[in-house]
Amino acid sequence: MTQQAIHIPKAFIFDWDNTLVSSWDMIFDIMNHTLKKFRGETWSMEKIKESTHLSAQDNFPKLFGDKSDAALAELRCYAEANHANYVDSLKFMPGALDLLKYLKKNNIPCAIISNKHAKRLRIEVEHMGWNDYFTAVYGSTDFPHDKPNPYPAERAIEANKIEAAHTWFVGDTPADWDCARNSGCQPIAVGDLTHLDTLPKKIFTDLKALLDDLKAA
Repeated sequence: MTQQAIHIPKAFIFDWDNTLVSSWDMIFDIMNHTLKKFRGETWSMEKIKESTHLSAQDNFPKLFGDKSDAALAELRCYAEANHANYVDSLKFMPGALDLLKYLKKNNIPCAIISNKHAKRLRIEVEHMGWNDYFTAVYGSTDFPHDKPNPYPAERAIEANKIEAAHTWFVGDTPADWDCARNSGCQPIAVGDLTHLDTLPKKIFTDLKALLDDLKAA
Protein backbone atom coordinates (compact mmCIF):
# COMPACT_ATOMS: atom_id res chain seq x y z
CA MET A 1 0.00 0.00 0.00
CA THR A 2 1.30 3.45 -0.89
CA GLN A 3 1.11 5.94 1.94
CA GLN A 4 -0.10 9.46 1.25
CA ALA A 5 1.52 12.90 1.47
CA ILE A 6 1.19 14.43 4.92
CA HIS A 7 1.87 17.63 6.84
CA ILE A 8 4.65 17.72 9.43
CA PRO A 9 2.89 17.54 12.81
CA LYS A 10 2.58 20.57 15.08
CA ALA A 11 0.22 18.79 17.49
CA PHE A 12 -0.94 15.27 18.34
CA ILE A 13 -4.14 13.57 19.38
CA PHE A 14 -3.71 10.04 20.73
CA ASP A 15 -6.08 7.19 21.29
CA TRP A 16 -5.46 5.53 24.67
CA ASP A 17 -6.10 1.77 24.79
CA ASN A 18 -3.53 -0.21 22.82
CA THR A 19 -2.07 2.97 21.36
CA LEU A 20 -0.31 4.44 24.41
CA VAL A 21 -0.96 1.60 26.88
CA SER A 22 -1.49 -2.14 26.48
CA SER A 23 -4.94 -3.07 27.79
CA TRP A 24 -6.37 -5.87 25.64
CA ASP A 25 -6.45 -8.28 28.60
CA MET A 26 -8.66 -5.81 30.48
CA ILE A 27 -11.00 -5.33 27.52
CA PHE A 28 -11.14 -9.08 26.90
CA ASP A 29 -12.21 -9.78 30.48
CA ILE A 30 -14.81 -7.00 30.68
CA MET A 31 -16.38 -7.78 27.31
CA ASN A 32 -16.56 -11.53 27.85
CA HIS A 33 -18.12 -11.04 31.29
CA THR A 34 -20.86 -8.97 29.66
CA LEU A 35 -21.27 -11.24 26.63
CA LYS A 36 -21.59 -14.33 28.81
CA LYS A 37 -24.23 -12.73 31.02
CA PHE A 38 -26.40 -11.29 28.25
CA ARG A 39 -25.74 -13.54 25.24
CA GLY A 40 -24.53 -16.75 26.84
CA GLU A 41 -21.28 -16.74 24.86
CA THR A 42 -17.68 -15.58 24.98
CA TRP A 43 -15.51 -14.36 22.12
CA SER A 44 -11.93 -14.92 21.07
CA MET A 45 -9.42 -12.12 21.48
CA GLU A 46 -9.35 -11.70 17.70
CA LYS A 47 -13.11 -11.16 17.49
CA ILE A 48 -13.07 -8.73 20.39
CA LYS A 49 -10.31 -6.72 18.72
CA GLU A 50 -12.38 -6.55 15.54
CA SER A 51 -15.61 -5.59 17.30
CA THR A 52 -14.81 -3.08 20.03
CA HIS A 53 -13.35 0.03 18.41
CA LEU A 54 -16.62 1.96 18.90
CA SER A 55 -17.60 3.13 22.37
CA ALA A 56 -19.79 0.78 24.36
CA GLN A 57 -22.69 3.23 24.28
CA ASP A 58 -22.54 3.26 20.46
CA ASN A 59 -21.73 -0.44 20.00
CA PHE A 60 -24.01 -2.14 22.53
CA PRO A 61 -27.34 -1.52 20.74
CA LYS A 62 -25.90 -3.55 17.84
CA LEU A 63 -24.63 -6.32 20.12
CA PHE A 64 -27.41 -6.58 22.68
CA GLY A 65 -30.51 -5.05 21.09
CA ASP A 66 -33.20 -4.15 23.63
CA LYS A 67 -30.90 -5.36 26.43
CA SER A 68 -28.23 -2.80 25.54
CA ASP A 69 -28.92 -0.44 28.46
CA ALA A 70 -28.75 -3.28 30.99
CA ALA A 71 -25.61 -4.68 29.33
CA LEU A 72 -23.93 -1.27 29.38
CA ALA A 73 -24.78 -0.82 33.05
CA GLU A 74 -23.37 -4.28 33.82
CA LEU A 75 -20.15 -3.59 31.88
CA ARG A 76 -19.60 -0.30 33.69
CA CYS A 77 -20.36 -1.84 37.10
CA TYR A 78 -18.02 -4.79 36.49
CA ALA A 79 -15.27 -2.56 35.10
CA GLU A 80 -15.57 -0.19 38.05
CA ALA A 81 -15.46 -3.03 40.59
CA ASN A 82 -12.31 -4.49 39.03
CA HIS A 83 -10.62 -1.28 37.92
CA ALA A 84 -7.94 -1.22 40.62
CA ASN A 85 -6.62 -4.57 39.40
CA TYR A 86 -6.85 -3.51 35.76
CA VAL A 87 -4.96 -0.28 36.39
CA ASP A 88 -2.08 -2.14 38.00
CA SER A 89 -1.82 -4.36 34.91
CA LEU A 90 -1.44 -1.48 32.44
CA LYS A 91 1.87 -1.31 30.57
CA PHE A 92 3.43 1.30 28.30
CA MET A 93 3.23 0.49 24.63
CA PRO A 94 6.76 0.27 23.13
CA GLY A 95 8.18 3.74 22.66
CA ALA A 96 5.23 5.55 24.26
CA LEU A 97 7.04 7.29 27.11
CA ASP A 98 10.02 8.30 24.97
CA LEU A 99 7.65 9.77 22.38
CA LEU A 100 5.70 11.77 24.95
CA LYS A 101 8.93 13.09 26.49
CA TYR A 102 10.18 14.13 23.05
CA LEU A 103 6.95 15.95 22.20
CA LYS A 104 6.90 17.77 25.53
CA LYS A 105 10.56 18.77 25.20
CA ASN A 106 9.81 20.21 21.76
CA ASN A 107 6.65 22.03 22.89
CA ILE A 108 4.36 19.97 20.67
CA PRO A 109 0.94 19.82 22.37
CA CYS A 110 -0.87 16.51 22.80
CA ALA A 111 -4.36 15.41 23.80
CA ILE A 112 -6.08 12.07 24.36
CA ILE A 113 -9.44 11.01 22.95
CA SER A 114 -10.71 7.61 24.01
CA ASN A 115 -13.99 5.73 23.77
CA LYS A 116 -13.30 4.40 27.27
CA HIS A 117 -15.52 5.77 30.04
CA ALA A 118 -14.08 9.17 30.94
CA LYS A 119 -13.77 8.55 34.69
CA ARG A 120 -11.77 5.34 34.26
CA LEU A 121 -9.66 6.90 31.51
CA ARG A 122 -8.52 9.80 33.67
CA ILE A 123 -7.76 7.48 36.59
CA GLU A 124 -5.52 5.44 34.28
CA VAL A 125 -3.70 8.47 32.84
CA GLU A 126 -3.04 9.75 36.36
CA HIS A 127 -1.90 6.29 37.50
CA MET A 128 0.67 6.22 34.71
CA GLY A 129 1.93 9.66 35.80
CA TRP A 130 1.19 11.19 32.42
CA ASN A 131 -1.16 14.10 33.15
CA ASP A 132 1.52 16.70 32.43
CA TYR A 133 1.97 15.45 28.86
CA PHE A 134 -1.54 16.37 27.73
CA THR A 135 -3.57 19.53 27.23
CA ALA A 136 -6.78 17.51 27.57
CA VAL A 137 -7.94 13.95 28.28
CA TYR A 138 -11.41 13.20 26.90
CA GLY A 139 -13.36 9.95 27.19
CA SER A 140 -16.78 8.53 26.53
CA THR A 141 -19.56 10.41 28.37
CA ASP A 142 -17.61 13.70 28.28
CA PHE A 143 -19.55 14.73 25.17
CA PRO A 144 -22.81 13.81 23.42
CA HIS A 145 -20.86 11.84 20.78
CA ASP A 146 -17.85 9.50 20.75
CA LYS A 147 -15.34 8.60 18.03
CA PRO A 148 -15.66 8.46 15.05
CA ASN A 149 -17.89 11.54 15.41
CA PRO A 150 -15.60 14.58 15.02
CA TYR A 151 -16.91 16.40 18.10
CA PRO A 152 -14.34 15.06 20.62
CA ALA A 153 -11.49 15.72 18.19
CA GLU A 154 -12.68 19.27 17.62
CA ARG A 155 -12.54 19.88 21.38
CA ALA A 156 -9.02 18.40 21.51
CA ILE A 157 -7.93 20.62 18.61
CA GLU A 158 -9.18 23.62 20.58
CA ALA A 159 -7.23 22.47 23.65
CA ASN A 160 -4.03 22.02 21.62
CA LYS A 161 -4.51 25.39 19.87
CA ILE A 162 -3.12 24.01 16.61
CA GLU A 163 -5.15 23.68 13.41
CA ALA A 164 -6.45 20.25 12.45
CA ALA A 165 -4.46 19.98 9.21
CA HIS A 166 -1.21 19.98 11.20
CA THR A 167 -2.48 17.56 13.86
CA TRP A 168 -1.54 13.88 13.73
CA PHE A 169 -4.31 11.71 15.16
CA VAL A 170 -2.64 8.45 16.23
CA GLY A 171 -4.63 5.28 16.87
CA ASP A 172 -4.96 1.57 16.25
CA THR A 173 -8.56 1.21 15.00
CA PRO A 174 -10.83 2.50 12.21
CA ALA A 175 -12.74 4.64 14.73
CA ASP A 176 -9.54 6.64 15.29
CA TRP A 177 -8.74 7.14 11.62
CA ASP A 178 -12.33 7.95 10.72
CA CYS A 179 -12.49 10.48 13.56
CA ALA A 180 -9.27 12.01 12.24
CA ARG A 181 -10.69 12.38 8.75
CA ASN A 182 -14.03 13.66 10.01
CA SER A 183 -12.28 16.41 11.98
CA GLY A 184 -9.68 17.31 9.34
CA CYS A 185 -6.71 15.78 11.20
CA GLN A 186 -4.07 13.51 9.68
CA PRO A 187 -4.96 9.83 10.35
CA ILE A 188 -1.94 7.88 11.63
CA ALA A 189 -2.03 4.12 12.24
CA VAL A 190 0.16 2.33 14.76
CA GLY A 191 0.45 -1.32 15.72
CA ASP A 192 -0.11 -4.78 14.28
CA LEU A 193 -2.98 -3.87 11.99
CA THR A 194 -5.31 -6.29 10.25
CA HIS A 195 -8.32 -4.09 9.49
CA LEU A 196 -7.17 -1.40 7.05
CA ASP A 197 -10.35 -0.88 5.03
CA THR A 198 -9.22 2.67 4.26
CA LEU A 199 -5.60 3.74 4.23
CA PRO A 200 -4.30 6.05 6.97
CA LYS A 201 -1.84 8.74 5.94
CA LYS A 202 1.03 6.89 7.63
CA ILE A 203 1.43 3.46 9.22
CA PHE A 204 3.98 2.69 11.96
CA THR A 205 4.74 -0.66 13.54
CA ASP A 206 4.97 1.00 16.96
CA LEU A 207 5.49 4.38 18.62
CA LYS A 208 9.26 3.97 18.56
CA ALA A 209 9.08 3.92 14.77
CA LEU A 210 6.90 7.04 14.86
CA LEU A 211 9.45 8.81 17.06
CA ASP A 212 12.29 7.81 14.74
CA ASP A 213 10.31 9.29 11.84
CA LEU A 214 9.84 12.59 13.67
CA LYS A 215 13.53 12.83 14.51
CA ALA A 216 14.49 12.16 10.90
CA ALA A 217 12.17 14.85 9.50
